[in-house]
Amino acid sequence: MGSRFSAMILTGGASSRFGSDKSQVLVGEYSLIENLLTTLPSEIDIVIVGPQLDKPSREVRYARESPLGGGPVAAIEAGLALIESEFVAVLATDMPFAGQILEVLLDNFPLLEDATIPLDSEGIRQPLCALYRSSALARAITELGSVQGQSVRRLIEILTVKELVLEPNLRRILLDIDTPSDLLAARNLSKESEVQGKVHDMEKWIDAVQKELGINVVVDEKMILDLARDAAHGVERKAAPITTFLLGIAIAGGADPKEAAKGIAELAGRWPTDT
Repeated sequence: MGSRFSAMILTGGASSRFGSDKSQVLVGEYSLIENLLTTLPSEIDIVIVGPQLDKPSREVRYARESPLGGGPVAAIEAGLALIESEFVAVLATDMPFAGQILEVLLDNFPLLEDATIPLDSEGIRQPLCALYRSSALARAITELGSVQGQSVRRLIEILTVKELVLEPNLRRILLDIDTPSDLLAARNLSKESEVQGKVHDMEKWIDAVQKELGINVVVDEKMILDLARDAAHGVERKAAPITTFLLGIAIAGGADPKEAAKGIAELAGRWPTDT
């Protein structure tokens, strides 16, 4: 990705429908703007068009539209003055998960068109979660003439655009927060993403342990966790890791994993009556 790509985040909206400054509202552990900053690739340059942040989590540069409140096209023009890369992602701060589809936009960028713009679940273009050729974006702004109060829709009418239909699971990432109910939906989505991230981390841990041990076996997580739970509840807590260790020894000796786990679970269910 490197120096060919950068990102521009627009934070200067009035938030009139929301009722307060959206950029600082928390979704999960982070504010809207920090959700974007933490999900964008670490190697790309970022320009924020809007007020300076108190303590951003990474290095950013700032620009402001002139006059202030001149609208999104005026903000894009101000940000472009600091953009040196061939391609630039233009992202709205009220779409906190937008950074997660940047790689998809990159992978689908056309050879000839000026931009890749994803479609949301209703088939509507989302130009403030899109990837552009910087030179084409600058040319279009020049053609517009005055940028104050201009709509982004009018701007992209000048460009040649490739529309990108996303997979259903990615369309949810295009959620933009305009109202308190949108915020609730975003927080629920953040919780789901956190759970999915933990599942992915566990998969990576299992792969790493297998490489360390020089083995390659199918790991039935549910079976092992159920067995550990039964041992912890039926005997005592420290029985869980010891029991799963003994199961591993039995399997290594040729025992059938499911039958062995079933036998131990039944034993734990009868414990301590079998002593």
